[in-house]
Amino acid sequence: LLNSNAPFGLTFVYMFNDTIANIVMAAMVISCFGALLCWQFTLSRVFKSAAEHGYFPKIFARVNSKDAPVRGVLILLAVEILLTLFTASESLREQFEILVNLAVVTNVVPYVLCILAVPTMMRMAGVAESRIKRSNYLFGIGVLYCLYAIYACGFDAMVGSAVAVSIGLVIYVLRKAWDTRRAHRLQQSID
Repeated sequence: LLNSNAPFGLTFVYMFNDTIANIVMAAMVISCFGALLCWQFTLSRVFKSAAEHGYFPKIFARVNSKDAPVRGVLILLAVEILLTLFTASESLREQFEILVNLAVVTNVVPYVLCILAVPTMMRMAGVAESRIKRSNYLFGIGVLYCLYAIYACGFDAMVGSAVAVSIGLVIYVLRKAWDTRRAHRLQQSID
């Protein structure tokens, strides 16, 4: 099992038989495809919303006649293929583990930022300070859990996530600087 590329399927072969193992593995493949498809559409919608607010290039905000951000999905697919090629390894299991750990770390960081923003949002909504203080214990547990999840993914995933977040920050800063220069030039032309 330790050296198998499909330990889950191998377990079902030993527990039952080849037919049951194949059915279970087919169900897992269908489940993975479904999860990946949902993830693609969720990400494309997040990128579309971010593009509409000026945080991403406008190409991500473009939709087709069915209100689907197809161009954004294709761009994400290209980036994911590049990421898959960069993380290629001899074992499919190892590559899957690398990508999953990288995805966990890069997705947990925004969760931490969101948790940290909740007390401010509660104050802005007029929630009583005593309730916010009581909730801080839950927020603390959430942050600790997220930090543990990041730690559990390993050093390589943390470094990979730091690189991905750094690239994102550089793109964001360059985009904002470009928008500021454009707005300044527009203002000068109006004056």
